[in-house]
Amino acid sequence: MAASAYANLTDPQESASINTCLNKSFNETKWDLIQTITTKCGVKNDNDTCQGFIAVSSAINTTVLAFRGTTDLQQLWTDLKDTVTNDMADPWGGGLRVNKYFYQSMINMWNSGVSKVVTNSTYANYKIIITGHSLGGAIASLTAYQIVNTTGNSTAGRIQLVTFGEPRVGDWNYANNLRSYIPNIFRVVHGADPIPHLPFCSANSGGGCQNGTTYYQHPQEIWYHGITTNSIAMGATYTSCSETDGEDTSCSNGLPDLCFIFQNGQWHVNYFGHSVGDYATKHSCNDAASYAAKRSEKVLGNDCGNGNLYPIYEEDIAKQIFNLAASAYANVADSQGNASINACLQKSFGGTKWDWTQTITAKCGVKNDNDECQGFVGVSSAISTIVLAFRGTTDLQQLWDELKDTVTNDMADPWDGGLRVNPYFYNSMTNMWANGVSKVVNNPTYANYKIIITGHSLGGAIASLTAYQIVNFTGNSAAGRVYSFNRI
Repeated sequence: MAASAYANLTDPQESASINTCLNKSFNETKWDLIQTITTKCGVKNDNDTCQGFIAVSSAINTTVLAFRGTTDLQQLWTDLKDTVTNDMADPWGGGLRVNKYFYQSMINMWNSGVSKVVTNSTYANYKIIITGHSLGGAIASLTAYQIVNTTGNSTAGRIQLVTFGEPRVGDWNYANNLRSYIPNIFRVVHGADPIPHLPFCSANSGGGCQNGTTYYQHPQEIWYHGITTNSIAMGATYTSCSETDGEDTSCSNGLPDLCFIFQNGQWHVNYFGHSVGDYATKHSCNDAASYAAKRSEKVLGNDCGNGNLYPIYEEDIAKQIFNLAASAYANVADSQGNASINACLQKSFGGTKWDWTQTITAKCGVKNDNDECQGFVGVSSAISTIVLAFRGTTDLQQLWDELKDTVTNDMADPWDGGLRVNPYFYNSMTNMWANGVSKVVNNPTYANYKIIITGHSLGGAIASLTAYQIVNFTGNSAAGRVYSFNRI
């Protein structure tokens, strides 16, 4: 999407590349390209234009705002010159000082169409994805803050801000407030890209930036190291930097200054193996599908770095897993119900073949003939994965029994380790464990398989306890294979 914003809007073929890239990025979802915007940036220069586009999909309730970076060295020079020589301003009157040039560029885009879309009541509950590269990243960052400032904090949870090669935009107060208001922020930096380290800040004794009125980068930086220190290839190695400090000296901010000087800007114009300006316009985002697949694998933990890093939540993956949680409600006495489990497994994992599935029913934690717990197990050798999905309540009586026992029973310590859990939920889990779950997860054939565990309502409680039970029985070595999506 960020690359698409570089399209030449006077060229029909390049303009069409915007829709092509949107479709590829979102699995052929239907999009309406609401508006392309070209406007003056923050200085008086006939050639100094800012550009972006707005697209909306009612199919997935999403608005996309994408902004372009610089198109030539003259504009880049103008950007940086004005960034260095102009004082910062406090446009919102809250002590958040930002660069005048970047702010004026954002306001020009805002008044040319962005405001009209983000305040449209038709899209009041839509997710808002905001992105941009270089100068476009600065505009994207300021647009995200402008939306919250204009529409209120209730909007912040709907915003996803992802920028590439974004320069420093404001001071520490701006960086801190942006992060506080909008939790879903990722600022991607390629190797020794110099632009994220401009304009210059006032350094502190530790080599970072002072947190006063000087420029200060916002978190969270996602730093791609490159294949080698001298290569502009992006590679697959990245670090999720500090979630609260945008000037994390253990990431790109810790590189020697010479790394930024002697690479002729090549890190800045190349992201994910493509020249940013050409990727959409000349290649129609031809790698979008494979990127999406790689992203999914990283979210599920295959490439999350060292063991101290937590996988990052992504809604698309949660929705994929939710299919499995919903499947656990199937009527297993009905052949159609069993078929629906297989259908959901197939659709959730791109047509992957599943070797076998087993449905499990067992008494829950109270004595009630109608109080039955249910779930299913699926195994695929094609992707070395086990799925365990558990059902929630099916009627108000079972829900009442669940809540009544939850409220009135004391908690128990079944593992004798000081971990106290609800006995109703625990007994429900152990009944399912004894009726088939244990046999699968302890089977040496599946010793290295990924284990995805999910459930809704009561099923979420069983899933949570099952995840702990697996680690408790099989040891910590299993923990890295367990992915639990509960109570969605």
